[in-house]
Amino acid sequence: MRTGVDISKWQGNVDFARVSKNVDFVILREGYRKAIDPMFLSYTEGCRKNGIPIDGVYHFCYSLNDADTLAEAEACVEHVESAGLGKDTVIFFDFEYDTVSDAQKRGVWLGKQECIRFTRIFCDYIQSHGYRAGVYTNMDYYRRMYTPDSISQYVLWLADYSGAPDIPCAYHQYTDKGHVDGIAGNVDMDYCYVDKEEQKMGVLIGSARSNENGGINGGKPGDQTGGEVSTQAWYLHSKGWKVLRPMDKAVAEKIARNMEAACANPNIGYCQDHRDSLILAAKPYGYDAAKVDKPVEADCGGLVRLCCLYAGISVGDFYTGNEAEVLIKTGEFAMFESDKFCKSADYLERGDILVTRSKGHTVVALSDGDKVEKQVTEGWKQAGDGRWWYQNADGTYPRGGWAYLNEATGGTSGWYLFDADGYMLTGAQVAPDGKMYYLCDAPGIHEGQCMVTDEKGALMVAEWDAGAGRYKVG
Repeated sequence: MRTGVDISKWQGNVDFARVSKNVDFVILREGYRKAIDPMFLSYTEGCRKNGIPIDGVYHFCYSLNDADTLAEAEACVEHVESAGLGKDTVIFFDFEYDTVSDAQKRGVWLGKQECIRFTRIFCDYIQSHGYRAGVYTNMDYYRRMYTPDSISQYVLWLADYSGAPDIPCAYHQYTDKGHVDGIAGNVDMDYCYVDKEEQKMGVLIGSARSNENGGINGGKPGDQTGGEVSTQAWYLHSKGWKVLRPMDKAVAEKIARNMEAACANPNIGYCQDHRDSLILAAKPYGYDAAKVDKPVEADCGGLVRLCCLYAGISVGDFYTGNEAEVLIKTGEFAMFESDKFCKSADYLERGDILVTRSKGHTVVALSDGDKVEKQVTEGWKQAGDGRWWYQNADGTYPRGGWAYLNEATGGTSGWYLFDADGYMLTGAQVAPDGKMYYLCDAPGIHEGQCMVTDEKGALMVAEWDAGAGRYKVG
């Protein structure tokens, strides 16, 4: 067990050299609303200079709605990044009495559903940026404003001044009247019951899990608890896993992205009897889960199928008992059944689909395992349907506009136009600036490059003049 403090601007000037002799860690307030705590950056620097581990930061919520919550999460990540804190930092979401009372003063009443939904939106965003998400709460709000399932996937920081914590938690704020040399006045004191290695989220998975009553049928459309369709840490299912890996990285990314969108959309709930309502609602939007704007239902297999359809894989209905067979027949997946891939999360990759070895459950991996080779090879990649996309050295890929590439493969360079999914465009195309271009559609090293006409009107690949910032014409 380690002992620490949590501090904010209310502690004023702190002598971190003295504090370092009395605590094992600190948790800092990052901010509130979209504002940064005035002392956050100086406290961060003070801890660094004096060797005090910063286990986490907390963000005090003043959201009135989902959009506010997402904006607060975005601002929080910006502040944490500006402070240079590592991805092992726990970012705690703090929804408490002042959150509710402040909203009431502004004419908005927040209850249990809003608390759970705001927590999920905030924490999903935090996790999507590689940080570990946590929840700060007390026993009153744990019982009245949350359900155990709605926050089980997050690091729990419990405020409980009655003695030992009433429920298991990673961090325990045991008093608000502590005293530490180097800090003037009272200060919050905390115990940490786990080490940093134990706290690691590991691989994050997303799935449709159960309805608001913990069952598979019945209940109301939409996510009533914030946990019907949600993310959690990888676990070894009692029936064991098979792993289905998309052979195209761009497809894997789209599968993962749509699962994240489904987990963040409160309109998507769980029910086997009405599992098709999600796909029907999402079909007009290209199966984009983020655009479903009415309460619907899905089960785990239906949600994974939606993610495949969004990624461009034409696949019929399936259930967990025949899912592996159906997906393999598409020609888009490789299947792994060895212990290396199925009994731990170490070698899982983002976009992998996991399904139980007999009828049971299916999920999508949303992050890479610790032993996945992070280095990528920059250059052109060809999808299974023949289309081309470009892999940047950092693992990203250009999409939705122009990109100037000094090709790592092929030896040429130039401007290329990519669609919203990251595939290179050829032929006559209207670019985002509204102008028409003709892009070489002949296979080879010039495919996709801009074409102009010579003095006789014949098409030719244009040469880019880097100094003038334009194409050479004529």
